[in-house]
Amino acid sequence: RKYGKKIEDSCSDEVLRRILGGREISRAEHGGRYYRKALQAKELIAETINKAFDDVDFIILPVTPMLPNKLGEKLDPKAEYAFDAYTIPANLAGICAGVVPCGIIDGVPVGLQIFAKAFDEERLLSLMKLMVENQRTKNQKRRNQKAKNKKLKINAKRMSKLILTLIY
Repeated sequence: RKYGKKIEDSCSDEVLRRILGGREISRAEHGGRYYRKALQAKELIAETINKAFDDVDFIILPVTPMLPNKLGEKLDPKAEYAFDAYTIPANLAGICAGVVPCGIIDGVPVGLQIFAKAFDEERLLSLMKLMVENQRTKNQKRRNQKAKNKKLKINAKRMSKLILTLIY
């Protein structure tokens, strides 16, 4: 091996499954019939997404259809493929896209994916920056409120002790 380990020894089952699946599709090509169908599907996706940009500047959607699994937890292949479902269209359509953090659900950080027209990276990055700054501001306000609440609790305890001391 030129670079050391065999691919089977250095990648996950899912990566290996995708590599082998691609190899099988190539073998079953039958004169390009599947490839032509894939190109037609790709073109349809690109047309549909680009038509949406006639009415909107950005398309915002989740990054994945579900929260991630716990570390070490095995998923069936269909569930693993589902994690890619929302990110693939941008690649197929040839548009720019990015992901920004948007909050926490059940203790897990989640993000939003933003699509923009092809070659509109500057506007996409400006929106992403604005969204990240907005999220930071919200987080800072939450931290400040928590600190304020903690301080109020401490002062309430001191006040209670003081009142009890004065009464007795």
